[in-house]
Amino acid sequence: MKKLYLFRHGETDWNKEGRCQSSIDTELNEKGLQQAKDNAELLKDFGIEYIYSSPLKRAYKTAQILAEMINVTIETTDELKELRGGDSEGKLKQEVLDLISADNYEKLFNTRNDGMNLRFPNGESKEEARNRIFNTVIKICNNSKYNTIGIASHSAILREFIRTTNFEDDSSLKNCECIEAEFDGENIKIVRRIKNN
Repeated sequence: MKKLYLFRHGETDWNKEGRCQSSIDTELNEKGLQQAKDNAELLKDFGIEYIYSSPLKRAYKTAQILAEMINVTIETTDELKELRGGDSEGKLKQEVLDLISADNYEKLFNTRNDGMNLRFPNGESKEEARNRIFNTVIKICNNSKYNTIGIASHSAILREFIRTTNFEDDSSLKNCECIEAEFDGENIKIVRRIKNN
């Protein structure tokens, strides 16, 4: 049995502004750094042996603060990056709605199985993102020698991870919110969402 703790990065200025980040490499702000420290305090006694992280600074720094506290190694993988937003990246929500209708925006982000092929221009579809995160987590579980693993990633991609399971609460993750999950060699089960702020 593998135990997984998947967590979102701390706050950035762009989170605060409501600006779409996706693959743009923003850094944690002061509040985000504190959230990452609080996250490390929360997770430090859970027995995490190794951390996999998105290489984007906001996720990596969140992982690094935990890794330094519990003295474990971080490995980065591009497969843990945020859902690719294409032409939406760097834009505020109203500007994003100019690229995709409000109805399609709602389907893309706030429904479980509607609009699976929707994407922003030059971006990644919900189905592609879901397949990517599911396959990445399964690969990590199958290839890692560790039994308790931390995974630092991003809101939309972690939300799609939740949607690969039958866990009911697939609402948007807050900064540094954590998902506790288990892998029994065949299936992933989400145990709970741990809200830290």
